Amino acid sequence: MTFWVFVSIFVTIVTLVVLYAVSSPRKKGQERSVVDSISSDIEIYKNQLSEVDADLQRDLIDNESAEEARLELARNILAAEKQKKQADFINKRSRGLKTVITVAIFCVPLITIGCYLFLGSPGLESHPFNDLMMKDPSNLTAEERLVRTEALFARNPDDGKLADELATGYLVEGRFQDAVNTYVSALRLNGESAPRLVGYGMALAGYNGGTINEDAKESFQKAAKLAPDDFYPRLFIAESLRQDGQFDEAIAELKNYLSGSVKDNVARKRVEDTIKELEKAKADSASHGPLTEKGKATAPAENGSVGEQDKINNGIYAMVGKLAQRLDQNPDNLEGWKQLIHSWLVLKETEKARNALKEGQSKLTKEKALELETYAKEQGLALK
Repeated sequence: MTFWVFVSIFVTIVTLVVLYAVSSPRKKGQERSVVDSISSDIEIYKNQLSEVDADLQRDLIDNESAEEARLELARNILAAEKQKKQADFINKRSRGLKTVITVAIFCVPLITIGCYLFLGSPGLESHPFNDLMMKDPSNLTAEERLVRTEALFARNPDDGKLADELATGYLVEGRFQDAVNTYVSALRLNGESAPRLVGYGMALAGYNGGTINEDAKESFQKAAKLAPDDFYPRLFIAESLRQDGQFDEAIAELKNYLSGSVKDNVARKRVEDTIKELEKAKADSASHGPLTEKGKATAPAENGSVGEQDKINNGIYAMVGKLAQRLDQNPDNLEGWKQLIHSWLVLKETEKARNALKEGQSKLTKEKALELETYAKEQGLALK
């Protein structure tokens, strides 16, 4: 904020100086000397006209020469009178007009400062950029690390490692449009890999409000081919099928994955839980949706599918997990704990939200812990 206030004051001073230089003479009496000089020239030209007539009467010049001299002097007089009118206009400019112009120009920086104070964040703590770049990255907050990575990537736009880091940072922070654009750069610089394609698909889904479009689905399918043992791409593919009301295809996709050699027990359990959720959603759809000619239940068209509001976007789990890891490394982040609690509540994980609240309160200062508890209550989290 200090920087912008300084800039506004500086612009105001420069504006006033320029305005004064334009609207005022450089030296006292300069405008009078200009006008007097022009008036003197006009008087000289008129005297010369009289002398031409006198010379003609004394036969000192002929009529032709006299006529030429009169024309030349007349042109000089007209030009001088025009110049005098322009000088008079400048010199007679009213003080009120100068005041209006001064106020109008002066209001520009004032309005700018006012808009910033009203719409900006004047209370936001400033972070000198040089100090930020000199700090140990492990001691930076998530926001500082993201700003630092943005600056480094802007300096080195062909650095694939920075592109990956920045894209992931945008994704975790929920800046999906920035994440999509940066993942495009990361894919161009580093090529396609399963984690990179999954991240790109998640960013597209986040940008579309959780809806997995064709581009995102294609990205997940490519990731599944590159990493057949990774269950994350499978979950997103199943989610895209579920969003289209293709419950059987979604369940078959996940069962096909489990039919392989899945050694990770956590992955197996996660996929099995998702299958159960899909089967339940299918049953709910069948019990509520109108029957088609083939006797199959379909969801109401206006809502996409019954239970759409209760769906669990599997991509959020990945982002929430990364957020939790980030808070483990930098626990003094009130907004981060709020986001974690909100995310678990969105996912219907009330107990996990409650555990996040307790953990956050134990790691934050007393004042921040009270604010976090107030936030949890506002979100409808019942405290034990």
